[in-house]
Amino acid sequence: MNNRTLLCVLFLLAPFILLGQRYEVSGRITSASNSEPIYFATIFTEGTQYSTFTNEKGEYRIVLPRGEHKLKAAFLGYEIQERIITLSGDLKSVDFALKEMSLSLNEVVVTATTSQSKEGSSTYSIGNEAIKQIQAISLSDIMSLLPGGKLEPQRLTSTAQLNLRTTESSAVNSFGTAIVVDGTPLSNDANLQVENPASSLSGGTNVANRGLDLREIPASNIESVEVVTGVASARYGNITSGAVIVTRRAGYSPLHVTFNSTPTTYQASVSRGLKLNKHGYLNLDADYAYSVGQPTELKYYFNRINIGARWTSTFNQERNWSNTISASYGFSGDGRRVEPQEVLLSNRDIKNNRVMFGVNGRLDLLGRLNYTFSFNLNSQYTKLEQEVTDGPRPMIEPTETGTYFTTYTPLSYMQTTVMKGMPVNAYLRVETEQNSVVANNNLSFTTGLEYTFDKNYGEGRVENEGGVGPAGLPGSRGVQFHEIPASKNFSMYHQTVVTREFENIMYNLRLGMRYDRMIERYNLFSPRLSATLGLGKHIRIRSAWGVSYKAPSMITLYPGPVYFDIVNLSYYDPIPEERLAIVTSYVIKPDNSNLKPGRGETREVAFEFDKSGFNVRLTGYHKLLSRGITSANKLGIFKNQGYRIVSEPVGSPPVVEEDPDNVTYLPRTYSVYVNNQRSDTKGLELTFAPPRIKRTNTGINLTGQYVSSRTLDDVPSVRISNTSISKSRYGVYNSWERSVQVANANLTLIQQIPDLKIIVTLTTELNIYNKTVNVNPDLLPVAYYDATGNQIDIPENERGSEEYRDLRLSPTQVFPSISPFYPNFHLNIRKETKQGHSFTFYANNCFWYNPYYTNQYSNSRYTLNSKISFGFGISFKI
Repeated sequence: MNNRTLLCVLFLLAPFILLGQRYEVSGRITSASNSEPIYFATIFTEGTQYSTFTNEKGEYRIVLPRGEHKLKAAFLGYEIQERIITLSGDLKSVDFALKEMSLSLNEVVVTATTSQSKEGSSTYSIGNEAIKQIQAISLSDIMSLLPGGKLEPQRLTSTAQLNLRTTESSAVNSFGTAIVVDGTPLSNDANLQVENPASSLSGGTNVANRGLDLREIPASNIESVEVVTGVASARYGNITSGAVIVTRRAGYSPLHVTFNSTPTTYQASVSRGLKLNKHGYLNLDADYAYSVGQPTELKYYFNRINIGARWTSTFNQERNWSNTISASYGFSGDGRRVEPQEVLLSNRDIKNNRVMFGVNGRLDLLGRLNYTFSFNLNSQYTKLEQEVTDGPRPMIEPTETGTYFTTYTPLSYMQTTVMKGMPVNAYLRVETEQNSVVANNNLSFTTGLEYTFDKNYGEGRVENEGGVGPAGLPGSRGVQFHEIPASKNFSMYHQTVVTREFENIMYNLRLGMRYDRMIERYNLFSPRLSATLGLGKHIRIRSAWGVSYKAPSMITLYPGPVYFDIVNLSYYDPIPEERLAIVTSYVIKPDNSNLKPGRGETREVAFEFDKSGFNVRLTGYHKLLSRGITSANKLGIFKNQGYRIVSEPVGSPPVVEEDPDNVTYLPRTYSVYVNNQRSDTKGLELTFAPPRIKRTNTGINLTGQYVSSRTLDDVPSVRISNTSISKSRYGVYNSWERSVQVANANLTLIQQIPDLKIIVTLTTELNIYNKTVNVNPDLLPVAYYDATGNQIDIPENERGSEEYRDLRLSPTQVFPSISPFYPNFHLNIRKETKQGHSFTFYANNCFWYNPYYTNQYSNSRYTLNSKISFGFGISFKI
């Protein structure tokens, strides 16, 4: 046994201590409608590791420490029930009769609710009824239920990114948010679908170095979603911004057929949960979606296909051994429809095929042993076409620095770039959980090991033989993705939870530590701490602090060489055989091995009150993201050696020689990737729900947030002069800090009529405040580059002089942006039949309110709300 293996074994066994006083609780779970036993129902206590499941007779037993517990029973398609029990000895016949979820129940939850969860400090739970109420088509629609979320028209033709607790969309924020499906974190680290990393990370609709594209995850098979916006449990690593934990349906369910339609999108799905006698459940589902950009514009489209199967079974009842094997296939594609007789100037064809296989389970061993293994393969294809009409251009495609004699492209041609990627992700987690009682304190221990492997086995980026690109821009060449090294991360983590309850007070302490060995060279430690103090039965005060890290993406670690092609001589003769172009290609091979993982640090304090139907949670937080990886401009100076023609023989290119008097130096900028972004965010989140009005069964839910972010890309910027042709030079400028403040709220009125099985929600979206300013912007250069690439510092007292007038930045670049207050209104209606069929209808911006405002600085006019948008859905239960 080597040292690492021994260390891992000792790490797993470390939490074992003498067990305190514990008692057994047993009972039976049945269906309230027919008293039939429910097999594989889950019994758990909220916010702890205590859980088990029922056998084929609906029986269960669970061992809990002495004291008071909130015991809950849950099963797919049924309302969760809870019982408060006090243990001073074994307790039998704690039975549950679960009611099927239906709009005939008095209080159906159709909003995101705050929750006490072992997954993190601030969490929001979104159940299946809420998902159905908003007619969600993808995971991005579900995220609109979070505080600050907006119900947008459902269009799938643009990528959907998740940004938690921030004021604006950010690649650093979305890339640092984990998406976990059935215990498996989905990875985007090996995505290399970028057209030219030296210019930007664009490439069709790719999301390289950003978060996952949420429109690819269908909502039709999702049972619930839990969103960790605060300090995540030590279990979750390779994150800096939070986690979205998705649970798909597992268990018996009748055949469901659904269809949803909007002016731009339609979606259909079918699902079934089969009971396999004593062999568990088999869940099957299929989903298809199609979307266009505009109802009257069919040029750009997106389609999606998902097929999945999950088998959940019991291997050993005595060991409480449950296991789930899942397999799924997903296809998504972005395309452009070419109309008859259309003159094609550009085109795109993007296809992704994803295959996922996973095994996860738990059993009573070493306390309770949890395990997860997954393997994901994504076949990516991107074809980008752009017609070049400013030819002829010198043809060039070298991969080494040198001077090349070449010929020309046609006057116009189609430039084609094809990218074939195959990211592979393998994930393994083994975790033990133990519970104990020491000195009347309930202790829970979670200890785990984790390993992640990411590599791209794709063919790479291939380009057809083209010409020199536009002057000043770096060129692009082919690259083989499979030659890029893999990204490997190894982790260990431990979390101890200490809980004790007195008559009028309780406390809960969570002490976590995570160790990550990232990309085989960084050793990182992430402490995670939280404390909850309960005053009486109705007040909770909570605080938390934690650190986390996100590994660099492979595209930033290995962006590939940078190419600059300088035309030394262009001799274009009407006779093709007599043409000659001389091009010097410069190849720069950046070394990004010093890129460090991004770092996130979160602090928060929350106050919670829950009594007599009143539920309030006010959370203040401070989130600091540092070492975020973004692009920065770097300047290079390249020699342009001129040539002169010596002779012009007939039928062949001219004879040339170097002209020593014709030498110039050309400045060019290109993108490099650095740990330069720092984002400091402070905010308040409010959720408030008063008691339902019993006479009319009306509910009210208010969520709101105030967020203030200050973002700094902490490297000097390099820009070309913009006012003088005679002085074409590059200036160096201090970085600017951008400040954004946002305040918004959603007030939802919920009207339920159980007798008619109808529920109506009217959401008033209040956009209270939105302001963006540049803090202390400096429009004057601090330095410039001369013709040979030397940086010349400018004395502070001379930066505003006429000598450097050409380098002054325009004041329009620093004008603030302020949006006025404006509301929006969204209506959702759902009706169920006696047979369980349902019909949904929604109208976004249902009052057709489209205010305008004019920016006082730019004099531009803006529309504040999207146009009215309708949608309907049908679900059949067979």
